[in-house]
Amino acid sequence: MIRVLWFSNSPVSAGKVKNINFTGGSWIKALESAFTDIPGYQLGIVCQLKTPSLEKYVIDNVRYYICPVTSGFEKRKIGWGGNYILNDDVAVKTYLKVIDDFKPDIIQIFGTENNYGLVIPFTEVPAIIHIQGFLSMYVKKYFSGMLLSDIEKHTPTLKIIKGVTEINYFNYFKNLEARESKIVAKTKYFFGRTSWDYRIVKTLGSAKYFHCDEMLRNEFHINSWKQPSGNTIIISSTLSAAPYKGFDLIYETAEKLAKLKIPFIWNIIGSSDNAEIVRLLVKKYHHPFPLQVKMLGNKTTNELIDILLQSHIYVHPSYIDNSPNSVCEAMILGMPVCAVSTGGVPSLIDNRVDGMLVNAGDPYDMTGAILELIENPEFAKHIGENARKRSLKRHDPANILKTIISTYKIMLHGSKQL
Repeated sequence: MIRVLWFSNSPVSAGKVKNINFTGGSWIKALESAFTDIPGYQLGIVCQLKTPSLEKYVIDNVRYYICPVTSGFEKRKIGWGGNYILNDDVAVKTYLKVIDDFKPDIIQIFGTENNYGLVIPFTEVPAIIHIQGFLSMYVKKYFSGMLLSDIEKHTPTLKIIKGVTEINYFNYFKNLEARESKIVAKTKYFFGRTSWDYRIVKTLGSAKYFHCDEMLRNEFHINSWKQPSGNTIIISSTLSAAPYKGFDLIYETAEKLAKLKIPFIWNIIGSSDNAEIVRLLVKKYHHPFPLQVKMLGNKTTNELIDILLQSHIYVHPSYIDNSPNSVCEAMILGMPVCAVSTGGVPSLIDNRVDGMLVNAGDPYDMTGAILELIENPEFAKHIGENARKRSLKRHDPANILKTIISTYKIMLHGSKQL
């Protein structure tokens, strides 16, 4: 029996125990469901939640370790300074207790943004990091579409006093980046899936890189988009409320579509009207978001799929991303996708073949791409069909599991990279 220990930002199935409906990391939960069916492997999963001490559970033959949260944004310091707490030494001691208890043969860590990777130098168990993104590049793009002077000018004094501004969050982000650099420097093995993350790993020296695509929720595999009827064009995007996610591009593109008298609604899933970046942009433009833009907040999987299936176009405006699951999910449904050509996104989309790539922060390019799809519904349907074909192959669960298992064997036996 090979014992595999995952470190996850998402509580996956442990959320059942704590009665938590966690909206992120759904692809890890999909991978968990598939992995537990493989004979000869025992899975353990480590996650962090607000709990006073380490907790252990067994759910469906998976052993869960829920660790106390030791790092996060702390709303105390007055002003623009960085309000953050890390306590990483405490966290590492807890992770080492978990490793000693579970006795894994392999460790897999999902992402570099949390402190899990700091455990690597303190254990002889071979460990691989599954790249989600690289914070060093997100820091560079953090305020894209917003001038620092605009943020300082339009941030309420009370938020500055409380230390809960976008600048405070950015300072916290920079501290996470510094921690990530330490983790990456000590990592020998990486899972990645785009040309962008491959090139970054290549700059790290002797680290070994294995291509491994991500599992998507089964609901996206079994549903298929069909071009909606009606004169009103429905556009959808799934975005967290971070400055680099391209809300300025949505605002300016929506304005242009409105001036062209295009009847449309633009759904934003995952963000709300009271998000700080939305409020700052309203102040910057001296006008609310166009009425056609609807902030829908978080949605369940089935609610999200229903919204997407009723949409004509999916748009991803982010200034930086590796392989956003939101784009992959829209593609596997068979939707026509317009996405900014940044980071690893060009590895997902072949321009004008199975999606549309546009320039970052360019509302003319984005508006033009949307108009092409509106004016040529057969073309939109065609690239959507191509997107589904490509995505079904890319996110094939059997191939992903085969890659993971073969990589584990290489790590265990010290063989050469495939």
